[in-house]
Amino acid sequence: MSPRAAAFSRRPLSARDAAHAAPILASLEPWSTLGFASAGLERHLSGAPDDADSTKQRWALCLDDALAGVAVVRAPWLRGPYLETIAVFPHAQGRGIGAGFLALMEADARAAHQSNTWLCVSAFNHAAQRFYARQGYTKVAHLDGLIRPDQDEHLMRKRLDLT
Repeated sequence: MSPRAAAFSRRPLSARDAAHAAPILASLEPWSTLGFASAGLERHLSGAPDDADSTKQRWALCLDDALAGVAVVRAPWLRGPYLETIAVFPHAQGRGIGAGFLALMEADARAAHQSNTWLCVSAFNHAAQRFYARQGYTKVAHLDGLIRPDQDEHLMRKRLDLT
């Protein structure tokens, strides 16, 4: 089976998934540059009491049922979901998981009659910006020092009513 032929799926993220994923995220961009610690990422991914927001959907991204990444989506947001976090583990990158998850998120939004999908991307994360642009996202705002005073973010939007 070729690397791209693996079956992508999503399922609700478990506490065990969150514990496994957090140190991986802490070692990846943008979280490593932004100084996110594994413990804080685990709280975010698991929905710990300090991050237990009922508008957040936490997803395990899987290849052939094996955990290959994670995503956190806040929905509803501004007439559509906001992708708060997405990470594909290094061994699984380049296999369509990110694009596949965005397509599912967009399909869910369309089914709910929402007209947008949103995300933020770090200004220094040029590869992610190119990826999101290929998926139809456009930069709609520059956010100075949103996460750290010395790092900026770009708010990106995909208008579903135009696609």
